Amino acid sequence: MLKPMSEDLGWSRGSLTVSVTSFMVISALAMPMYGRLIDRYSLRLILAISVVIAGLGLTLVSFTREPWQFLVCYGVVFAIGHAGFSISTVSVMISRWFPKRPGIANSIAISGNGVGQLIIVAIIASLLLSQGWRFSYVALSITTIALVLPLVVILVRSNPPREGHPDSSESTESTSAKALQFAPSTGKSIISREYGLLVILYAICGFQDFFIATHITSFANDNNVSSEVAGNLLALMGLAALVGVILSGVLSDRYGAKMPTTICFVVRVVIFSLIGVSLNPYTIVAVTLIYGFTFLMTAPLTVVFIRRIFGPLNMGTLMGGINMVHQVGGAIGAFAGGIIFDVTGSYRLIMLMMIGFAAAGTVAVALIREQPIKTIKE
Repeated sequence: MLKPMSEDLGWSRGSLTVSVTSFMVISALAMPMYGRLIDRYSLRLILAISVVIAGLGLTLVSFTREPWQFLVCYGVVFAIGHAGFSISTVSVMISRWFPKRPGIANSIAISGNGVGQLIIVAIIASLLLSQGWRFSYVALSITTIALVLPLVVILVRSNPPREGHPDSSESTESTSAKALQFAPSTGKSIISREYGLLVILYAICGFQDFFIATHITSFANDNNVSSEVAGNLLALMGLAALVGVILSGVLSDRYGAKMPTTICFVVRVVIFSLIGVSLNPYTIVAVTLIYGFTFLMTAPLTVVFIRRIFGPLNMGTLMGGINMVHQVGGAIGAFAGGIIFDVTGSYRLIMLMMIGFAAAGTVAVALIREQPIKTIKE
């Protein structure tokens, strides 16, 4: 929606991405709040309320005429709603149901993001060309409420049954024993070297992911990729992301989270280097598709890193912190892309910066010790 809105309303891309930045920050700050609510109340109720709020925010966006209105509707209302059914919330639910195989279980669940990009973004791209951005936001709102809300109300359960669930064979007593043997305090975990490296890693990942998600269509269009192809790039990225996220889950359960994370950032170093060499439309499309392969790879790995390093206790708090960092990094990435474009007239500078960020992510992964931090001496 970025370029059509900018051209129709006469707003700079920087002013539009202020609202995207607000969305990232507000949703990040809302995640710990939702975590506490989910611990105390029905997961289904919280998800249902958040879907309705998100749908309301999208509808209100279609009526915006001034930048401050877009900021409130998208950057605040939609952000609060979206945070309630984000990856952070879904990961908590999936971890409760499938504690033995968290990598592949979360990968399958998160692959829904790829399916959504493939189907919904393609439809929205078509609507943009035929009906305009205002109608597209209304259509997205109706789709969100009409499809997601019934699924939440009918299917979602907060916890698995105590008996008969395939992942529930491990007794409560043994789980508690492992947790006590293998669980530093929340404070010790947060100030640990490994948690600091995870913060750096996910901040970089968020910066790159949300810059690409916000600006790739405009970047491609600016470099002679046709509007129809550029508008469908996010959908094609979603298709590639399906492969990457499932592979990530399989590898993490078998070899740990470091291997797929390393693959993710090494691939990014290569593809951003290609952008630095060539802005040919075919190169841009190819790079976008390859980036799509890495787009969701780290999403299911948060749970795996946290469980392997810090144990099952305090997992919600530690995951919430990492997801918040990822969102804040995304906010900075989306905003920086708009500002750099407005100042330089292109995205070339930030694309070159991405090479350094990807290299830093590779180094951070290499330094992580994917071993338990124990508080009880053996």
